[in-house]
Amino acid sequence: MVYTVMATRGPGDALDALYPSVDAKFTIVGEERDGVEPVWHAASAVRVDEKAGGSDAPTGAAGSSFAMTDARVLIRASTGTKKSDVAVGHVRYPWIQEVGYHRSTGADDPGVVQFTVHLRGDDDMIVRRSVTLEVGAKDDPRTIALQAAVKIADYRLATTPNMSDDKRWTLAKLRTPKPPLREEAELTLIRLPGSVHVSPDTAIPVTVG
Repeated sequence: MVYTVMATRGPGDALDALYPSVDAKFTIVGEERDGVEPVWHAASAVRVDEKAGGSDAPTGAAGSSFAMTDARVLIRASTGTKKSDVAVGHVRYPWIQEVGYHRSTGADDPGVVQFTVHLRGDDDMIVRRSVTLEVGAKDDPRTIALQAAVKIADYRLATTPNMSDDKRWTLAKLRTPKPPLREEAELTLIRLPGSVHVSPDTAIPVTVG
């Protein structure tokens, strides 16, 4: 299976659990499980990285944006000047293995938020794929990453009935966001137990209870 995180989608395209649908204005269509309208954050760049091969493929530039709903991260990446020049993607919460962030130290060192997933490739090898979002000066990457960890923990605790006690305990701790004791120079990672491989079958788990 191939999952590229971002894809070009048009109005009327068939439903696909791996990618979001868009309307006539090329706006991502909401799902019931998303909850209330999310807050959108500007992104000066969107990059998709396949960690197994080390390739880095730029997807979008200025004019891109992302948001976190109750069930997924939504991403719109501008690829041109027209409204239709956009790639879209969503990273569903069951898939997210790690949330990473880096706080800006200057104009040449932008702040970033990163979401990493894992999937089983066509050759049965495990592939780790990350989407990295460069955020503007108005947003704090650490705050966004901690908010994401809370949302993912809430979602996982509500939708995963057979999780071990250790994983539940770790997720419960993440619901009270605290800055990591130590921040790494490159990327500080928040690991999230209970993630599953990306696939249409794991996109939308049933709700516990």
